Amino acid sequence: MSTLDAIDTCLLRLTESMEGSLQSDSLQIWNELESVATDLLKRAILDGSDGETNRAWHLKTVASTRTTYLTSFQLMRSGKYYEAWCKLEEAEISLISLKRNRIYQSSEFAVDTLAKMVKNWQSLYPYAVFMSPEFAIKREECSICGLVVDPWSDCKHEPGIVYRGKECYRIVKTAELLGMSLVPDPVQKYSVPFIKNDQGERHDHYDYTVVSFVVDRLRSAVSGWTPTWTKAYHPHELFKDIGPEDGCPCGSGRQYGNCCNSNRGVLRPHIEIEFDERPSALLPNVTLAGYKERLSSEKSTWVDSRESDSQSNNV
Repeated sequence: MSTLDAIDTCLLRLTESMEGSLQSDSLQIWNELESVATDLLKRAILDGSDGETNRAWHLKTVASTRTTYLTSFQLMRSGKYYEAWCKLEEAEISLISLKRNRIYQSSEFAVDTLAKMVKNWQSLYPYAVFMSPEFAIKREECSICGLVVDPWSDCKHEPGIVYRGKECYRIVKTAELLGMSLVPDPVQKYSVPFIKNDQGERHDHYDYTVVSFVVDRLRSAVSGWTPTWTKAYHPHELFKDIGPEDGCPCGSGRQYGNCCNSNRGVLRPHIEIEFDERPSALLPNVTLAGYKERLSSEKSTWVDSRESDSQSNNV
């Protein structure tokens, strides 16, 4: 068997193994698959064709994206929400690369499904603004050919495209920081602003109840669920500490007494979670009274409306 035939055989076997593991949330399994894909990519770069190296890159990226996502889920389960958020961003960036380089169809390896799951998790997080630095780039080089990238460059490589198993990106050699802004939709999602406690240490003041609620009810990291955001009237009794002249909890900017106080409730964002698999029966029934003392989120108020045969939760 020739070297190229041997690489093709290994690629086929790895493809079958990965397709057969898509419903597994075992981090160990996907770490092993990523390790095999990494070794195969190195081998393909040395002895394979362009097509084989790019296919090997795709398999490695699929496996590494899965391990990143599963790591994020484990971090959420252990209450390390910001660390999980950063892993979700890593997975999002890898998924963009996979879609840009369509070596396989995006329907294969459940790439589209995973992208939807990452987006769903991100939608539950309470982060509203992010730090966004502004730079003046003075010198950058291509990661593939090493040429300086400027209007006169001979570099023909496009950022984000894979060439012989290597993804092109720009290496910034010299840059000047011009400023810092707060933005709602950043390029780099990890730049979350935190407050400091009295000791000068970073204090995570965000409310992750929404995220925790979903994590606790999923049977595995790959269990399907769908969030639907709407608006609903939340009982006035939840806002007893807010006076008529204070800002309305609905976020309109008007005084409470001149806004929702005269309505049947405060009109605020409302989320309904539909689970593809029934949440664990070991979970206690959740009522509004059981949650209201824990919640100060600007995003939602919780009501668990599950009946004995229901698979959806109104939040």
